[in-house]
Amino acid sequence: VLQARPDLDFVVGQYNYFIDSSELPEPRLVKGLPPLTLQSYFQRQAQIHVVAPLFRRESLRRVGPSDERLTCCDETNFFGRVLAMGLKSEYTPGAYGWYRMHHRNMRRTIDWQDRLRSGVYCFSGICEVAEKFGTEIPVELRLSMLTSRSRLRALEGDRTGALEDLQESLRILPQKNRKRKIDLKMRYWLLRIAGEKAYTKLTDNLRKLSGKGYDRLPGRVRRKLADNNSPEEIS
Repeated sequence: VLQARPDLDFVVGQYNYFIDSSELPEPRLVKGLPPLTLQSYFQRQAQIHVVAPLFRRESLRRVGPSDERLTCCDETNFFGRVLAMGLKSEYTPGAYGWYRMHHRNMRRTIDWQDRLRSGVYCFSGICEVAEKFGTEIPVELRLSMLTSRSRLRALEGDRTGALEDLQESLRILPQKNRKRKIDLKMRYWLLRIAGEKAYTKLTDNLRKLSGKGYDRLPGRVRRKLADNNSPEEIS
């Protein structure tokens, strides 16, 4: 496809997860996917998995290296910058990538504050690139940056800054998203009344999550991964 289409910067195949290589699941080809843009990516209408894309070398050089401040979220930051720059892509459903799950690549042992700090660097970095290239910044991206920064500020004792970020989140949140608005209001008032300790307690359950996609795995897989078993025991 890249040879036939010199205007493309990269192509994206499809992907699936597996635990035991002797029992690979059948490919689940998704049809009718929307074009990859910064909007569709952060609205979760179109996704790029780390095993799925193939880039031209010159296009990778244009994007630049990874942000070495990140201890997680590096693939989100990279693909976000790619789409913020407006690089052209096309789906190639005939190409398929497999991602093996085990306890080391589906769990995070990174310090909680480092994870939040990485989230702030990740999302704010994408916003900077989007502004530079004149790409519209999705509301979902701004919300991710603001909520990550508000948590980090609360943990660092900056209650005023955390409140300002939550107020801005409530201001830009679409009215139709009632569930998330209620969640943000809870955080805002709990932080305002009880301070950062109560706010930290409210977000404590997030410490148990173990990386991107973990909370969407089947329950039996999550339980196995949560026990820190070896790959052999998991399979």
